[in-house]
Amino acid sequence: MVRKATLNDIPALFAMARNTVIAMHAKGIDQWSSEYPGNADFTQDIERSDGYVWDNGTVHGYFALVETDPHYKGIAWRESSGIAVHRLMTDPSVQRTGVAKAMMLAIIDEAKKRHRDAVWIDTHPANDAMRALLFHFGFKERGFIDAIYRIAYERPTFKNPPQSILIFGNSGVGKTTLSKQLSAKLGIPYVHLDSLYWQENWQSTPRDQFIQTVNEYLSTHDAFVMDGNYLTSGTLKPRLAHTEMLIFLDYPTQVALNGIKKREKEYSGQARSDMADGCIEKIDQEFLTYVLNFNHTRRPSILGILQENQETHHTLRFATRNALHTFLESL
Repeated sequence: MVRKATLNDIPALFAMARNTVIAMHAKGIDQWSSEYPGNADFTQDIERSDGYVWDNGTVHGYFALVETDPHYKGIAWRESSGIAVHRLMTDPSVQRTGVAKAMMLAIIDEAKKRHRDAVWIDTHPANDAMRALLFHFGFKERGFIDAIYRIAYERPTFKNPPQSILIFGNSGVGKTTLSKQLSAKLGIPYVHLDSLYWQENWQSTPRDQFIQTVNEYLSTHDAFVMDGNYLTSGTLKPRLAHTEMLIFLDYPTQVALNGIKKREKEYSGQARSDMADGCIEKIDQEFLTYVLNFNHTRRPSILGILQENQETHHTLRFATRNALHTFLESL
């Protein structure tokens, strides 16, 4: 569990810091030194009520939450308010056991309690383990701090969760499942573009009619989760204009293939509840070709959409289901 650190924790924190520095230096990372972080740093954190430990009977993790950091003033943060994380570490003996993840979830939760819009953190460019953790949690690079040779990262807390979301991704990766999960968590409706496009017995909706249907939905719903790609359907621009968050489930092709096989087995000989009558679940050669080629033909376009809209939308790309689950936990 995460709790406030006390002065009694300092011997354990000093020992953990030395173990962490030794492990860092063994990997060629000179982010910290034999003197930093030291007893004076931990004492200052604790006396300011900034220090926290992960304690499951033994102290195995630590971080400090700092209200202001002068090094962060020159960074182009997207969010207007944030809290800075310093001296985040886990003892090398418990790395990859979930301690770092639990502490980061606690950090996000505490930032929300303090009504902060974001969590801000920095790390050394060579600290691949920390950078992987930050990517897993959806942190974005916001600049470089020359004075301390660190990359600055930001992650929104979503203390006011987005109310309009688009979900992109290959067939079978779980777009519909995610729509339902977000709908339940946020209390907003979900809609599948497939259900608006496909009519009875897999008859496609004419382009102009489909555009009109989507526009009518957008004009009558301020809040929604909408899944589906339809990049060249004429509906992408209005969908982007009505949306706060873009999510891309960027999974390997095999994940998509496994998903559609599971879906076909579950709905064998029948249509899904969100589809029109006669739209029986099936896998044919055309559909398989679409799935197999998706990451080559459509993935670059979706990555471009996220890149082009990152300043106006919250853009999230998940490369693993674990990263997605972590995001859902943090909402």
